[in-house]
Amino acid sequence: MAQVLIVGAGVTGSVLAMLVREMGLTVRVLEKSLGAGGRMSTHTFRESPGTRDAPVVGHADLGAQYITTRSSEDHPQLGPIYRRLTDAGVLRAFDGEVAGPNPYGASSSEARPSSSGGAGIVRHFTAPQGLRAVSQHFLEVGQTAGQTLSFGAALEEVSLAPGGTVVLRLAGAEGPLEALAEKAVIVFTQPVPQVLGASKHSLKGNFLQSTDQSVLAGLRKVQYSSRFAMAFSFSSSDFKWPYAWDVSYFEGGHVRYVSHDTAKRGAVEPSASIVVHSGVPLGMELVDEEEPLSRRGWASDEGACGQVARGPLEDGDFNEGPQVALQPGVQRLRRSQARSGLALGSGLRTGCCRGGQRIAAALSLGVLHDPISR
Repeated sequence: MAQVLIVGAGVTGSVLAMLVREMGLTVRVLEKSLGAGGRMSTHTFRESPGTRDAPVVGHADLGAQYITTRSSEDHPQLGPIYRRLTDAGVLRAFDGEVAGPNPYGASSSEARPSSSGGAGIVRHFTAPQGLRAVSQHFLEVGQTAGQTLSFGAALEEVSLAPGGTVVLRLAGAEGPLEALAEKAVIVFTQPVPQVLGASKHSLKGNFLQSTDQSVLAGLRKVQYSSRFAMAFSFSSSDFKWPYAWDVSYFEGGHVRYVSHDTAKRGAVEPSASIVVHSGVPLGMELVDEEEPLSRRGWASDEGACGQVARGPLEDGDFNEGPQVALQPGVQRLRRSQARSGLALGSGLRTGCCRGGQRIAAALSLGVLHDPISR
């Protein structure tokens, strides 16, 4: 049976895992962190910070804050995805007040042109349990169907052995490299710089040696921006939000976004969470700092506000340069007659869910390899 190895359990990877498993293929997902979500990261506040079995008192979205789509409810690809998530209670319509220069559309009633030529509707969704629940939902569906999922499994090296066999090594693993099945495809869903070796979390190995140079040149032009996120937790019984808005964007200064995260998600929890995002300039300045809060004199007395969660400073939002020409959603890195292949799959220019669908379509049509089936 053909094997598909997906690197990353964010939304793109989790949607892809579900779709590929439905195709009848063997699916294996590797995720370096201890939970799903990727850039849709959600922090869990507990009664005893750092104790994983302590009761949960709240959540906070540190990555993406809400999902925006201009697709119609009957969109042939995205419509079923959103219905599936809302019917399961994973997503809910977000109609709270948004203040400031919102770059994603002011309200759910704002008309925009749709791809079919009609009037599109800007729709916003939030997740009561945090947006990582989107990835968790798709992964749970895939696991029910027999998908293999490994958290805390950081892919460290991918190489091509003599004869074209793909071999890999996980961080901390000892002994010889693991060889994949002959009919195997690896799909990398992490940010482009990590795949190309231009990040502190870069992959090792010779797996790009046969990639077309024009493809690599295009990928090297892809740029990512970073933001710094913090979440503050307060006792709901003592906390009073003084503003009419749930979310506000700001221009200038270090703080560009603030939300009453609990209200934004429509959640009722023992703690109230407030999320703050920096602007890109500060995020890029602090991206390599081990202790950015102390360095800037921002270290907080956590006792004054309950708990503080700090978001990772890693590759963040995709920022496509004007000269980048990439296939939307999926870029082939290698295709061999041995029916093995490597691909870079993401939400570049498509959105995460649509990116996962495009990669699945490429797998079924043989864009990444000879057409594979059970």
